[in-house]
Amino acid sequence: MPHWLLWQAEATRNIMDDRYKVIFENAAVGIARVDRNGRFQEVNQRLCEILGYDHYELMMKTFADITHPDDLDSDVRALERLLAGEIQVYRREKRYICKDGSIMWANLTVSMVREPDGTPDCFVSIIEDISARKWAEQKLRLAEEALRTSHARFRLLADTAPVMIWSAGIDKLCNFFNKSWLEFTGRPLEKELGNGWTEGIHPEDYDRCVHTYIKAFDARQPFKMEYRLRRYDGAYRYLLDHGAPQFSPSRKFIGYIGSCIDITDRKEAEAEREQLAKEQAARAAAEASIRSKDELLAMVSHELRSPLSAILSYARLLQPGPVSVENINKVVAVIERNAKAQLQIIEDLLDSARIMAGKLRVTPVPVDLAPVLDSALDTVRTSAEAKSISLVGQFSGRTEQVIGDPTRLGQIVWNLLSNAVKFTSEGGRVELMLESDADWVRIMVRDTGKGIEPEFLPYVFERFRQEDASSGRRHGGLGLGLSIVKYLVELHGGTIAAASAGPGRGSTFTVTLPRRYPEFLLNAG
Repeated sequence: MPHWLLWQAEATRNIMDDRYKVIFENAAVGIARVDRNGRFQEVNQRLCEILGYDHYELMMKTFADITHPDDLDSDVRALERLLAGEIQVYRREKRYICKDGSIMWANLTVSMVREPDGTPDCFVSIIEDISARKWAEQKLRLAEEALRTSHARFRLLADTAPVMIWSAGIDKLCNFFNKSWLEFTGRPLEKELGNGWTEGIHPEDYDRCVHTYIKAFDARQPFKMEYRLRRYDGAYRYLLDHGAPQFSPSRKFIGYIGSCIDITDRKEAEAEREQLAKEQAARAAAEASIRSKDELLAMVSHELRSPLSAILSYARLLQPGPVSVENINKVVAVIERNAKAQLQIIEDLLDSARIMAGKLRVTPVPVDLAPVLDSALDTVRTSAEAKSISLVGQFSGRTEQVIGDPTRLGQIVWNLLSNAVKFTSEGGRVELMLESDADWVRIMVRDTGKGIEPEFLPYVFERFRQEDASSGRRHGGLGLGLSIVKYLVELHGGTIAAASAGPGRGSTFTVTLPRRYPEFLLNAG
């Protein structure tokens, strides 16, 4: 062969060797040449790094020295097959022992390098570090095993629990029911799974139950609901169902778990108690009504008898013989006053009866309030003067017009003034005031009398309600006047309010009337 050809061949071989060394040393995986006895002939830097040895230390080892004992026999048998030519390449996952004693998992590929005549030369091993993947797989296996164990324990606990237990996935579909649930419904598990369990909900509870479930599920919030579920015998039973969202340790939503208890007996007991309470309340109301009627009869009898007794007594004074004109006038005045008192009681009773029957009506016409207020003042002036009460009207010269019934409006004002005079001590003061704006007129009656207890204020307009209802009370009356006033005010589309700073500090009644009579009341009339 010419010298220049030999030189060219040598140069090419040197180039190839240089390229091989570059690839060998810079490979991302470990590479080793191992002789037939298992000793290292050559190792690259990556293999030293993943095993933790320096180059010299590793070259002093055999592959058996760094192979995990449990993997050695398999490696030896595979290498023997490579030597014999039975296989061309040997691949497996195996463990190596690093310098610090730790275990390194590797993906191993081994091939046999032979001489031109076929004689085995050495083994070439490619070693890829897969420890991170293997440890991750191991952790996953352990986690899956722990999860399986946890599920098994959960199912065991759930099936031995005395309550009905269910669970659902993130798709809202139920994926578990315990033994107690299945025994209650009498249905196999496969029939209950998914939305199958809803087939047993009472039709009247279905929409509410499903809506509550879906709303809580979408909001990832706990829920509590009652519904009726069909039992194995066809009877519907009340269940109390508690559901709670479940989250992984990383706060990922994984579904719901819930428990149910049969509360039918409790519901029936509650219903019985409610029925008993209603019966007791009805009985108490009936008894109260009877007592109220008895008290009303006694009160009416007392209120009618008092003026009647006075009338009879003073009438007898005229019988024995001649009586002076002065005495006759006194007797007639007393008789007239007591007859009017009787008449007022009868009128109040009749008005109250009309109100109860819905037959009390008003005839709305334009009304100037000033004459109505003046007339009411004149009516009570004698009673006020008898007690030296200062009676003041603060509306002089004003013209305020509303649409209403003049007679009933006068009755409203007279009742309030009469009431104020009755409960104001001698030397006191009663004021009648008028205020207005574009839409409303307000009539106020203010006194310096005995006032109203705070506890009684909410009931001051109720029929037959009196702050002092005893038979020995100082002031007479049936307790109808203010209730009639309230009804008449409302019949005019207005409102009435009572206010008092307390006992001994007087009271104020305010009537608010619209300037125009409400259309709906006109239609109703």
